[in-house]
Amino acid sequence: MNSAVGTPAERRKALIDRSDRERAELAAIFGGIESKLAVVETVVATARRVHRHRLLVGAAGVFVILAPLAARSWIRRVLWLAPVALEGFRVVKAFGESRRSSSTTNAPGEKP
Repeated sequence: MNSAVGTPAERRKALIDRSDRERAELAAIFGGIESKLAVVETVVATARRVHRHRLLVGAAGVFVILAPLAARSWIRRVLWLAPVALEGFRVVKAFGESRRSSSTTNAPGEKP
């Protein structure tokens, strides 16, 4: 009778140990995949940023190729200004879009 009671408990302990080992193996496998995907995600985000500002990136590339010494000093001066200019452009663009969308709606009581 004791062997019958001990057997399910031993089997349960063996199953729990096996489950813990398999869980650790899966964590190791997916940890490697996760780090690789983090690199891919960074590359994709960079590519999207470059695509969004391709004109600026192209102009900077041409400038660096044609005038490398002047480009270094120019880039240092402009780096602090670029984010401000981009944000200003976005604000002006959003303002223009909101004016266009509000002018297409009719005022109350106006006929279409």
